[in-house]
Amino acid sequence: MILINGVQTGSGVFNPMARRAPSIAGVLTYAVLSLGGKGDIALDWAVGVGMGLGGLAGPNLGIRLQHRLPERTLRRGLGLLALALGVRYALQFLT
Repeated sequence: MILINGVQTGSGVFNPMARRAPSIAGVLTYAVLSLGGKGDIALDWAVGVGMGLGGLAGPNLGIRLQHRLPERTLRRGLGLLALALGVRYALQFLT
């Protein structure tokens, strides 16, 4: 049995915990280190929870949009999103 990105090859069985286990281990490690460690290594739980929820909801939303919207609309939307982020980062860098 070989796991590639959370998917067991050969049988087609999907194991979502194979993807989440490293993330959970990382969060637990930082949480334990922040209890007794010196320095600023504490987690920003608000950002972490927001990113986690976005990571859970994003693929589901993407799959639903992919089946309901034409490819051209999706490509334009993603292109505009990338352009907007690029402009925002450039403005932050220049100011």
